[in-house]
Amino acid sequence: MFSHEDFEEYDEVNTQPHFCKARDFLTMVSPRWEDVNIFVANLFSCFSGYGVRWKSDVRYPTEVSSYRTDVCVVDFAVAVQTIPPTTTSTILRAPSLPLTISSPAVILGIRSTCFEDNGLRITNTELATLQDIMKPHLQLFQVVRDMALITVNGIEVDLNPSLFCTYLKKGYIHLLSFRFDRRQSVRATVLDSFPVSLDYSSHEDLYDRMRIAMAMLTLQRKIAKICDDWGWICWSPDTLSREHDTIVEVTGINSPTPTESTELNDSDWDELDSDSENDEALLQQAKIASIERVSAWLALLRATHPPENVPAC
Repeated sequence: MFSHEDFEEYDEVNTQPHFCKARDFLTMVSPRWEDVNIFVANLFSCFSGYGVRWKSDVRYPTEVSSYRTDVCVVDFAVAVQTIPPTTTSTILRAPSLPLTISSPAVILGIRSTCFEDNGLRITNTELATLQDIMKPHLQLFQVVRDMALITVNGIEVDLNPSLFCTYLKKGYIHLLSFRFDRRQSVRATVLDSFPVSLDYSSHEDLYDRMRIAMAMLTLQRKIAKICDDWGWICWSPDTLSREHDTIVEVTGINSPTPTESTELNDSDWDELDSDSENDEALLQQAKIASIERVSAWLALLRATHPPENVPAC
């Protein structure tokens, strides 16, 4: 049984970003605008409770709009993931899992199909397209809410939340929220627009990326609340069976079945401890290498710009 202290410790771990992922974004060098969303998606792959799906299939009980239009294309989705993958097979198939009724998207990573013009503004055509793309995801939450599958008493669950998307255009990443209004029309709100560059040539590029990283890492708290609410839903056996069949169909990888338990002797435990220590050492080396890379970059900035304008290591 978890104690209050256990939950506090879990919450602290769950809200600490994987620093290497954040540094990869801060030091991003992308040859094309089409590749920037790879680094943005990595910012969302730092936490438990949800997972990143790259160009995933959508298997909702509602009609889904095309994920590639003349205006934009969906690159990734941040989806509810109440049970994280723990085995080799489930970890390998995790990025290609489909979006389903029990694992819906809460954020979509979308990019423009045209990177010729400055991307400061979102046109009416683009906004309408984004609303069409987000509508099935909002409808899914309504479907689940109408099914009345909440079975835990005393738990306040919001099954009509705002959903989000990042929209990448030339020189900018726009953050938008979406929800239904009283007329059941999708209402879109541009929360912020962040400048971004393909390369870093000045300290301003670093500042811009820091703002984006902070915005995305702050947004994850809202995502965590949605995912936590989803975890209180009790699904029928038929629904879970269909979900499993869909996963196997899309990924081609079956879920592992429980195996007969075996007792470990003292030497087995020593071997497990040794593997854990090796993994920890490799992780520490990766962190040090990443720190050295960022430090070298900041040192270069200090050598080419006035010291008062360059952040300290």
